[in-house]
Amino acid sequence: VMDTRLLLLSLVLLANGSVAPTSISGALSDVTIEVENLLRRCLNLSVDPCDDFYSYVCGNGITTNEQNPFLNRHEEIKLKQKEALEDILDISTSTSEQKLKNFYWKCLDSAALERDDSIVILQPLKELGEFPMRNERNISSNQPFDFTELMSKVHYRIGNPFFNLGVGPDYTNEEMALKISPPSVEFETYDIREIFVNPTNANILEIYENYLVDKVAFISELFGSPTTRAEIEAVGKELLAFTTELASILIPGSPKVEYLGKRLVSEIQEIFPRIDWKRYLKSITPLEVHSYFDNNTVINCMHIDPIAEI
Repeated sequence: VMDTRLLLLSLVLLANGSVAPTSISGALSDVTIEVENLLRRCLNLSVDPCDDFYSYVCGNGITTNEQNPFLNRHEEIKLKQKEALEDILDISTSTSEQKLKNFYWKCLDSAALERDDSIVILQPLKELGEFPMRNERNISSNQPFDFTELMSKVHYRIGNPFFNLGVGPDYTNEEMALKISPPSVEFETYDIREIFVNPTNANILEIYENYLVDKVAFISELFGSPTTRAEIEAVGKELLAFTTELASILIPGSPKVEYLGKRLVSEIQEIFPRIDWKRYLKSITPLEVHSYFDNNTVINCMHIDPIAEI
């Protein structure tokens, strides 16, 4: 601390011209002297610190120290990148570069974004079947509800809300295997699950419900939907009730070995009959692995009882 104070005092004295730089070193440690020498090399004593303190302290440092060449290169690359993106007349031979340019100009086209904003939001919702909070019931007797197709579409957008499906290590051996487990996106920690199942968290759910209703009401008003706020609130309560019921089914904590069960695809079909499992698995996997499902392959099931209850 004393060395720091002496160092600061030396700068003040140098600024005032009260003491010569060479007369200070005797009162400082070796480390502080080294720092002092570095600072002294940066000082520009020809500048009055009262007029321009920055130039006084850093003047010689700017002129004597070269800038990091990487920083110059970085700025140069950014400039060239900007020029390439903004040159709309230059059609790139690279598909990736041309797509990047198209995205760049679409982001800058605020008029188009404002014009197409409803399409950007509503089109994905229509692909998922319906948006009940906007009173869009598109399912009729002539178009039966296909839960398998809906789950396939949902999988590519947000994943499956009722279970996780993927390839991972088999806990019973050293091989990789296809695994299915209860959903972990919404309830991957015990605390999040507790928000829904513990009555003491009712105030948190109320805040979430109000946020959800306000958000949907804003979208409905923006797009001229006839849906009333009362209708949105009613569906919002249904959604929260469903989510709470789903949370109560799930087992808190991470999957464990004792919950592991190996099941054939045909057995999974019996456990979860609402989905055509062979068709669903083929719709979300590469063609190269479809033969596995035709041969009634084995799937590792984590927490098989909750999956069946879901």
